[in-house]
Amino acid sequence: MEVRPQAPGNGGRGVLEGAFALLEELGRVGEAGLTQLAAGANLPKATAHRLLEQLVVLGAVRRQDGRYRMGSRMFQLGQSWQSSARTLRLASRHPMRQLASIAPGTSLGLAVPETDRAMIVCGILGEVDEVLSCGPGTLLPPGSVAEQIMSIDTPRTEPPPPYSAHEWGRLLTRARDSGLAVGLDTLEIHTAAAPVHAPDGTIVAAVGAAVLDASHITALADPVRRAADMTSAALLHLHRRTHGTRSTRPPRPSLP
Repeated sequence: MEVRPQAPGNGGRGVLEGAFALLEELGRVGEAGLTQLAAGANLPKATAHRLLEQLVVLGAVRRQDGRYRMGSRMFQLGQSWQSSARTLRLASRHPMRQLASIAPGTSLGLAVPETDRAMIVCGILGEVDEVLSCGPGTLLPPGSVAEQIMSIDTPRTEPPPPYSAHEWGRLLTRARDSGLAVGLDTLEIHTAAAPVHAPDGTIVAAVGAAVLDASHITALADPVRRAADMTSAALLHLHRRTHGTRSTRPPRPSLP
């Protein structure tokens, strides 16, 4: 269940939480009036109005005819964040399409680390999307297979719920040794993910596949690993083309 922030008080953190709640609601609905935004953000109407007007002054929100929408400032900030994600999307385009041709109907996604979670930045729709929407910007559940993959290099201080430290460590070891994480995520969705490496060898993303039938996930293991390796190779190619340098990353063994 989604938990809304409490109405902000005099503390700076409360004000920021309220402002972000309004921005998240605007991101969800696109455009709305004050009453709808206040209700959606779980804020008093007067507080929502004050925060929205401050966001208007900053250019983060645009007001027209009594309705609000995202402002140009948010677009500019989003573009700066998306620069690295754009490179990853470009590198994964062909590998993801090839994976989709091998496993038609499978839901595919490319996830990147976002704080203590994994977030989808692009994907190809499949059967799972009819049950659970997982478009760009979706935060995956704590402990997802994508998070397992991206925690191989930088494990969390505390394991995500519902795992114990021992269980989480065992999952990371298995993912590191096999180059793949497999699990059962939300709503009986079976998932697999493999690491995407930057030119320096660090894990920067995970290619993932999701199906509803558990019997299909084993057959996806090698194709998912291959798609992740192809994405890593494409990143290396883009890096060399942009910077004119060769990577010091040692070659990875090819898949059998």
